[in-house]
Amino acid sequence: MQMMPWQPEWSSWVITPVVRATWFAIQLDYGNVQELITWVVAAGALMFAARAARAAQETNRLQNEQLSALRADQSKRDQKERSEQAESIAVWFGYALSEPMHPAYGRRARYAVVRVRNASQLPIYTTAIYVESPLDGVVSFNEPSVIPPAVEPSQYAIKDFHDIPQTNRAVPFATGIYFRDCQNQFWHRDCLGALHSLSESDFHAEIEEVAKRWGGPRRFPNADD
Repeated sequence: MQMMPWQPEWSSWVITPVVRATWFAIQLDYGNVQELITWVVAAGALMFAARAARAAQETNRLQNEQLSALRADQSKRDQKERSEQAESIAVWFGYALSEPMHPAYGRRARYAVVRVRNASQLPIYTTAIYVESPLDGVVSFNEPSVIPPAVEPSQYAIKDFHDIPQTNRAVPFATGIYFRDCQNQFWHRDCLGALHSLSESDFHAEIEEVAKRWGGPRRFPNADD
């Protein structure tokens, strides 16, 4: 059957089945016109209802997908905002030269240090800094209470570095730091540089575990100590 130019797109899937069903009904009962009309109207209503139900399901599916995408974007924004300060904290092992010159050598002595860079705009608290060697385990453990923001890194001397055998000092030393940010979130920047969010209980438990591996006295130094 050829569609007329004025016919809407849905006419073919609505009118054609109804006409066919009506013709079939006429073959069964020529006399009951009222029932025939009622049947045709009911059949059309059912077809429209089915089409509307499918359209509603598709709309719900699209809305659910959009809602899931919005929630995912909001979660990413929340995580970025939550970790913004923590991402600005870095720690590494290095060497510094003493001031003034060493009287015995006529030059400045070199000593091992841990440097912590707080590149955020706010201080960090409850910090615990450790240095680890693949040969000697944890060789330094310091707990400065506060590390303020600064352009230059804070520096902490490794007091017992001279106790490490000279042959063991050539290996790379790894450093890590535990800290609490200004939003009272707890973090660990591990020896590989990865940042981990911790619960408060896990935060304190891990610090205690590192302190046990250290085995030395607990220190609460100031920067440059």
